[in-house]
Amino acid sequence: MEHLISYKQAVTRIGWGMTAFFLVSQVVQGIFVAILGMVAPELIKSMTVQLLLSDFSIYCIGFPILVLICKNLETQKQPPVPRRKMTWRLFYKSLCIAFAVTYLASFVYTMVMEFLSSLTGFSLTQNAIEDIVSNISIPEQILLFCIIPPILEELVFRKYLYSKVGGYGHNAYILVSGLCFGLFHGNLNQFLYAFALGALFAWMHLTTGKVVYGMAMHAVVNLVGSVLAPLVMENDIAAGILGLLILVVIGYGLWTFRLAKRAGDFAPPSGQPQPYPLVRTTVLNGGMIAYILLFVLISILSIVSYAMMG
Repeated sequence: MEHLISYKQAVTRIGWGMTAFFLVSQVVQGIFVAILGMVAPELIKSMTVQLLLSDFSIYCIGFPILVLICKNLETQKQPPVPRRKMTWRLFYKSLCIAFAVTYLASFVYTMVMEFLSSLTGFSLTQNAIEDIVSNISIPEQILLFCIIPPILEELVFRKYLYSKVGGYGHNAYILVSGLCFGLFHGNLNQFLYAFALGALFAWMHLTTGKVVYGMAMHAVVNLVGSVLAPLVMENDIAAGILGLLILVVIGYGLWTFRLAKRAGDFAPPSGQPQPYPLVRTTVLNGGMIAYILLFVLISILSIVSYAMMG
């Protein structure tokens, strides 16, 4: 029972920390944009400048707030993890699964939103990434999607969170990492695949003991989804071929996951007992509920504003 209370207290603190992390980042970014809009309005028109301001607000101001809130959160002794060498074969299988998760989640989201759009008469299908990509150059896309986020997000949502909840069990860490990562994206479109990718990257961190492999895979996924795919979509024939390839990737990735799971490749690194209902304990606490409600509110506002503009 003591372990249950201890873990629940930990995820409660992390939930409040993530809530403050998200809110402070957004508020500070808004302040920076307002100030820059007054002193240098020509700069604020640049999407690159806005994204750099966002990254600065998140990691230089928002993240220290999370660290401050979780400062006194006792770091549990990490359980032993049997490390595995990240072979090219394992990396390839993991990457196939990552792509399958990403495109399957995006497909489900699009279908649901198209259905709701037909019912309401409003255009609810939004893709913030496409809107951003169309306003920045390819070198800027690589910097802002394939270099900065993979490095900083893996350090925060994998390495840092492991130092706070890794000692409560590998399954607990994978769930908290995926959930916090998904919710932090602040929109329904990215939540589904970000949650799954976050869990996968957390597993890679546990398996290898290094975040660099998660960074590499994160970079590849962003490169394909945020840089290469929008270029291909400019040509109708290429877009059609890409659509077929996506279906193949989804099928192959799911099949690969099934085979890998049967072979034990994606099993938790150790057979730790779970002395408490993991999902319920992780989600049903004040901090995480506040974080989830904030995500829901931001997502609804985003959808409504996009529908109104459409």
